[in-house]
Amino acid sequence: LLHAAQEEFGYCPKEAIVMISQRKNVPLATMYRLMTCYSAFRLEKPAKHVITVCTSTGAYVNGGGELLKQIKAKAAETGADVTIETARDIGCANAAPAILVDGEVYSGVQAQAKLEQIFSESN
Repeated sequence: LLHAAQEEFGYCPKEAIVMISQRKNVPLATMYRLMTCYSAFRLEKPAKHVITVCTSTGAYVNGGGELLKQIKAKAAETGADVTIETARDIGCANAAPAILVDGEVYSGVQAQAKLEQIFSESN
Protein backbone atom coordinates (compact mmCIF):
# COMPACT_ATOMS: atom_id res chain seq x y z
CA LEU A 1 0.00 0.00 0.00
CA LEU A 2 2.85 2.38 0.77
CA HIS A 3 4.43 1.66 -2.61
CA ALA A 4 1.07 2.29 -4.29
CA ALA A 5 0.69 5.63 -2.49
CA GLN A 6 4.19 6.65 -3.48
CA GLU A 7 3.59 5.62 -7.07
CA GLU A 8 0.40 7.69 -7.15
CA PHE A 9 1.77 10.87 -5.54
CA GLY A 10 5.55 10.61 -5.99
CA TYR A 11 5.88 10.40 -2.21
CA CYS A 12 3.80 9.16 0.74
CA PRO A 13 1.63 12.00 1.99
CA LYS A 14 0.85 12.14 5.69
CA GLU A 15 -2.85 11.60 4.97
CA ALA A 16 -2.14 8.37 3.10
CA ILE A 17 0.10 7.07 5.88
CA VAL A 18 -2.57 7.82 8.50
CA MET A 19 -5.26 6.13 6.40
CA ILE A 20 -3.15 3.01 5.83
CA SER A 21 -2.26 2.94 9.53
CA GLN A 22 -5.92 3.05 10.54
CA ARG A 23 -7.18 0.58 7.95
CA LYS A 24 -4.42 -1.97 8.62
CA ASN A 25 -4.39 -1.35 12.38
CA VAL A 26 -0.66 -0.57 12.40
CA PRO A 27 0.50 2.11 14.87
CA LEU A 28 1.65 5.36 13.26
CA ALA A 29 4.99 5.04 15.04
CA THR A 30 5.56 1.71 13.29
CA MET A 31 4.58 3.22 9.95
CA TYR A 32 6.99 6.13 10.45
CA ARG A 33 9.80 3.77 11.46
CA LEU A 34 9.17 1.74 8.30
CA MET A 35 9.04 4.85 6.11
CA THR A 36 12.31 6.24 7.46
CA CYS A 37 14.15 2.91 7.50
CA TYR A 38 13.90 2.28 3.76
CA SER A 39 15.30 4.74 1.25
CA ALA A 40 12.64 3.62 -1.24
CA PHE A 41 10.08 5.81 0.51
CA ARG A 42 9.79 9.59 0.50
CA LEU A 43 7.96 11.63 3.12
CA GLU A 44 8.21 14.86 1.13
CA LYS A 45 7.12 15.69 -2.38
CA PRO A 46 10.12 15.50 -4.70
CA ALA A 47 11.19 18.31 -7.00
CA LYS A 48 10.55 18.31 -10.75
CA HIS A 49 13.60 16.09 -11.32
CA VAL A 50 15.00 13.42 -9.01
CA ILE A 51 18.71 12.74 -9.41
CA THR A 52 20.01 9.65 -7.64
CA VAL A 53 23.78 9.22 -7.48
CA CYS A 54 25.19 5.74 -6.95
CA THR A 55 27.56 5.63 -3.98
CA SER A 56 28.67 2.01 -4.27
CA THR A 57 32.36 1.24 -3.84
CA GLY A 58 32.83 0.91 -7.60
CA ALA A 59 31.11 4.21 -8.24
CA TYR A 60 33.11 5.96 -5.54
CA VAL A 61 36.43 4.62 -6.89
CA ASN A 62 35.43 5.81 -10.37
CA GLY A 63 34.52 9.33 -9.26
CA GLY A 64 31.01 8.99 -7.85
CA GLY A 65 31.81 11.08 -4.78
CA GLU A 66 33.17 13.91 -6.88
CA LEU A 67 30.19 13.67 -9.23
CA LEU A 68 27.83 14.02 -6.27
CA LYS A 69 29.68 17.15 -5.11
CA GLN A 70 29.51 18.63 -8.61
CA ILE A 71 25.77 17.95 -8.90
CA LYS A 72 25.07 19.55 -5.52
CA ALA A 73 27.17 22.60 -6.39
CA LYS A 74 25.53 23.02 -9.79
CA ALA A 75 22.05 22.65 -8.28
CA ALA A 76 22.83 25.33 -5.69
CA GLU A 77 24.38 27.59 -8.33
CA THR A 78 21.48 27.35 -10.78
CA GLY A 79 18.59 26.97 -8.35
CA ALA A 80 17.41 23.98 -10.36
CA ASP A 81 14.22 22.25 -9.23
CA VAL A 82 15.91 18.96 -8.30
CA THR A 83 15.86 16.45 -5.49
CA ILE A 84 19.30 14.90 -5.03
CA GLU A 85 19.49 11.46 -3.47
CA THR A 86 22.12 8.79 -3.02
CA ALA A 87 21.78 5.03 -3.31
CA ARG A 88 24.30 2.43 -2.29
CA ASP A 89 23.78 0.48 -5.48
CA ILE A 90 21.65 1.14 -8.54
CA GLY A 91 22.79 -2.03 -10.28
CA CYS A 92 25.08 -0.42 -12.85
CA ALA A 93 28.58 -1.33 -11.69
CA ASN A 94 29.73 -1.70 -15.28
CA ALA A 95 28.85 1.97 -15.92
CA ALA A 96 30.11 3.47 -12.65
CA PRO A 97 29.72 6.18 -11.74
CA ALA A 98 26.10 6.12 -12.83
CA ILE A 99 23.11 8.23 -11.94
CA LEU A 100 19.38 7.85 -12.15
CA VAL A 101 17.49 10.85 -13.44
CA ASP A 102 13.74 10.50 -13.01
CA GLY A 103 14.19 6.71 -12.93
CA GLU A 104 16.37 6.44 -16.05
CA VAL A 105 20.02 5.32 -15.84
CA TYR A 106 22.74 7.55 -17.29
CA SER A 107 26.52 7.38 -17.18
CA GLY A 108 29.48 9.07 -18.78
CA VAL A 109 28.78 11.57 -21.55
CA GLN A 110 25.05 10.82 -21.49
CA ALA A 111 24.89 11.62 -17.78
CA GLN A 112 26.68 14.91 -18.29
CA ALA A 113 24.35 15.84 -21.17
CA LYS A 114 21.25 15.02 -19.12
CA LEU A 115 22.53 17.03 -16.15
CA GLU A 116 23.31 20.01 -18.37
CA GLN A 117 19.80 19.82 -19.82
CA ILE A 118 18.25 19.86 -16.33
CA PHE A 119 20.46 22.66 -15.04
CA SER A 120 19.90 24.79 -18.15
CA GLU A 121 16.11 24.55 -17.63
CA SER A 122 16.44 26.68 -14.51
CA ASN A 123 18.23 29.55 -16.32
